[in-house]
Amino acid sequence: MKNFYTEDTITALSTPYGLGGIAIIRISGKDSVKIAEKLYRSPSGKTKKIASYKAMYGYVISPKTGKKIDEAIFLPMLKPYSYTKEDVVEIQCHGGSICASEILKLICSEGARMAQPGEFTKRAFLNGRIDLVQAEAVMDIINAKSSKALENAMEQLSGKYSDELKEFKDEIIETIALTEAPIDYPDEELYSDSSVEAKEKIDRLYKKAKKMLDSAIGGKLYRDGAKVSLIGKPNAGKSSILNMLLKENRAIVTDIAGTTRDIIEESCVIDSIPVTICDTAGIRETDSEIEKLGIEKTKEAIDTSDLIMTVIDSSSEIDKEDEEVLKCALDSKKDVIFILNKTDLPTKTTEEDIFTKYNVQPIKLSTKSLEGREDIIKEIGDILKKSFNMSSTSRFTASHRHIECLEAILKDLKEASDSVEKGYPLDLCTIPLRGAISTLEELTGISCEDEITDTVFSKFCIGK
Repeated sequence: MKNFYTEDTITALSTPYGLGGIAIIRISGKDSVKIAEKLYRSPSGKTKKIASYKAMYGYVISPKTGKKIDEAIFLPMLKPYSYTKEDVVEIQCHGGSICASEILKLICSEGARMAQPGEFTKRAFLNGRIDLVQAEAVMDIINAKSSKALENAMEQLSGKYSDELKEFKDEIIETIALTEAPIDYPDEELYSDSSVEAKEKIDRLYKKAKKMLDSAIGGKLYRDGAKVSLIGKPNAGKSSILNMLLKENRAIVTDIAGTTRDIIEESCVIDSIPVTICDTAGIRETDSEIEKLGIEKTKEAIDTSDLIMTVIDSSSEIDKEDEEVLKCALDSKKDVIFILNKTDLPTKTTEEDIFTKYNVQPIKLSTKSLEGREDIIKEIGDILKKSFNMSSTSRFTASHRHIECLEAILKDLKEASDSVEKGYPLDLCTIPLRGAISTLEELTGISCEDEITDTVFSKFCIGK
């Protein structure tokens, strides 16, 4: 990839605006050093030439007035040994929006412009320091919702998955060479042997791509998390279960049925998976228009959930409201955990009652004694991992774009395999194989359209 040293020098605050111990301002581009030298003064009042990777303590001054703006540290990183592979200078000044704003104004007055969202990382990509998969990992690190998501994103940034994709591309190229051999050497009678070997190679590639896709889908769960909805009749104890899982009193709990009339969503981490838990309105017949709206939202939540937790009150007999709840759960075609709640109270509905009538095995729970809490947490993690085909290899922090690309590659490889199996000329197999290579290059950003890169970097924060 060609270097992309633009004429523009860009700058931005790379730490959040507001009060804090320090603020870090980043400058990148051909004039970074010249601008930094104009703004820098040593404690003795002297100007100095800036050398790479040498922290320089001093003051930020106004070049026009000589007025001191702040005490700071200047940290230069000269090309190509910088984040963007351009000359970069970081100014570490005191935190606070006014101080940082004043310094940014000075930098811009000397010829720089404010950076667009993700422009520093975009320059790193365009200058060949990282590929698009690694670039996307940068925001995944920043947005990581669990330690596992952070670990996966760090591996992706390190280039591990980029190396795997490059190796995979090389294997496809080798297969293309094999399929083209009968064309290049028509007198060697290679077709029969080549077709058998090509079929074996393509099938191995397909299995490898399928494994990569499964890993991506599983990794996406660590990245984006899952939605879990609590459903049940009014006063079944859904809000108490939410509070129990969160270990805080987030939802109002009373003995009055129908307290929850809207969706309450809270996030937590279960077995390294970011989970959004939705406490929903109780499902029942009601004359209250507000409660009816809440019940409609409950049914919408069921449709958009990855997992349903259906709550049955063990201290009361199963009634029509319970039956309606169980019907909603079973008809949803979603993964469901059945919870037999309030087991600390005198029992009127047992596990056997639920199993006999609905052929499902509930988990017994008491939100007061916390009996069954760990069983529910384990079940949530196990079901979600199974549902997302997650395994120990699910370490690719995939986005929807990655998954679409891998699915397209699988489709091309299947088409190539079918062509060989049907006895078509081997040169026809090269068409879908080259399509797979093109999609791989789109995935890593080697030959993707500007629209794709613009979309990727538009999601970044300013200063990164």
